[in-house]
Amino acid sequence: MADISSLLMSVTALLGAVSGLLVAINSLIKTLSKLPKQSSRTPPRQMTLLIGGVLVFVLSVVALVALGNNGTLASAFRTITGQAAPTQVAAAPTSTQVPTLAPTATQLATEALTPSPALCLAGLVCDVIRQSDGAAEFSFSHTPGQATAEFTPTCAHAGTAGVHLVYRFSDGGNGGWGVHWVGSASGHLVATQYQALTFWVRGAKGGEKFQVGLKDRNQREGYLEIQTWAVITTDFKQVVLPLSQFKDEKGQAVDTSIVENVSFGFNSTHGPGDICIDDIAFQ
Repeated sequence: MADISSLLMSVTALLGAVSGLLVAINSLIKTLSKLPKQSSRTPPRQMTLLIGGVLVFVLSVVALVALGNNGTLASAFRTITGQAAPTQVAAAPTSTQVPTLAPTATQLATEALTPSPALCLAGLVCDVIRQSDGAAEFSFSHTPGQATAEFTPTCAHAGTAGVHLVYRFSDGGNGGWGVHWVGSASGHLVATQYQALTFWVRGAKGGEKFQVGLKDRNQREGYLEIQTWAVITTDFKQVVLPLSQFKDEKGQAVDTSIVENVSFGFNSTHGPGDICIDDIAFQ
């Protein structure tokens, strides 16, 4: 019954709108037809009828729009005609997908791990030495003579680049290049779990000479002459130096629990040289 009543209200509003419109139009026609015979002022009675008709029309249209917007008119029409209300299909609920993060294991220091480049303090040294966490390169040169160091793909044994070392010293001059851990969180590298220092090397001519140094935080430093352990050729070869052999002038072993740096050094006894070094690692 409520739907039928709503429909009747809608029809009444529609008829009111039409009636109001007709009254307004009729009043307007009469007013315009009398304009030539009378003054330009619109007669009061005709003006009242015009305004009243317009108001009836506007109010009726507003009523129809309101009934249509809230669905009453459509509901009443479906009741009279016997049509069923449309069925709304509810959308299946969408669950929010929460990304699942894989558990991250605590990384322990081991030679099998690849250190994050973000922890390496300087450039391509990360690609040259395996234990690169907190590592940075350094170099030194004392005249007469000089040594230069450059990272270059032509010296890469594996990875992006290796370090190219060119040196020539005389009369007590010396120099070198190396990697230190002074800027790391602990200020040193713990290498007690390793037995050897290894690296890959090749020479421009073969037979090049140099020394390898290992220094701890107590300023104890030991050197090994490369010619005692390997013969450099023009092809890459791996050199393995036992950590136990690095001793200072007094024969005291370098403390591998607080390694400060590893260096490749040159002096006048080594003559001129041109070598490539890559893949430095404690093993």
